[in-house]
Amino acid sequence: NLGARQVFRGPDASGFGGSEYGLVMVGAGWELVGVTAENWGTDCLMIGGPGRSTDGTFAGARRNCISVVPIVDFGPGGYVSIAGGRVLRGGKWPERIRNNPGAGIDVEGLDNDLPATVRIRGVRFAENQNKDLQISTNAVNCVVEECTFTNNVKFQPKQRGGHQFRNNVFQGEARIETLFGMA
Repeated sequence: NLGARQVFRGPDASGFGGSEYGLVMVGAGWELVGVTAENWGTDCLMIGGPGRSTDGTFAGARRNCISVVPIVDFGPGGYVSIAGGRVLRGGKWPERIRNNPGAGIDVEGLDNDLPATVRIRGVRFAENQNKDLQISTNAVNCVVEECTFTNNVKFQPKQRGGHQFRNNVFQGEARIETLFGMA
């Protein structure tokens, strides 16, 4: 994956393009254990296919520390697992150059209608600009458990639901900001 990674620098005032990622994990079955990725112009970790990250540290991305954007079909029973570790300082850049959504983890989607299922367990979030976790487009059956949040969690429209949110700790004024859905 690293050898095939493309980096584009754009004309932004920051000097960072829209596709400058620390790690890009796309093929099914990828695995990261104890990996640290810090201070990238877009995301520290961009996930496009099923696999797992255990005990990693992802910090200081201009946009999101971790983005899950399904580029390949996860297949039946396929999911992304993010277990343990730390996710911090997503979007914590000067206002003139940072990029929304400024989240620790964002489960997003493209207009390709591919669902993204993510299991997040035991992750410690801290100092993310706008929110610690955003569950948005094409997210389905996500499980979030035993995490520590210091900023808000947001469930956006167009996520498909079926999520489980268990035994999480909210510190300070962190809360579930919005929750869309019928159940």
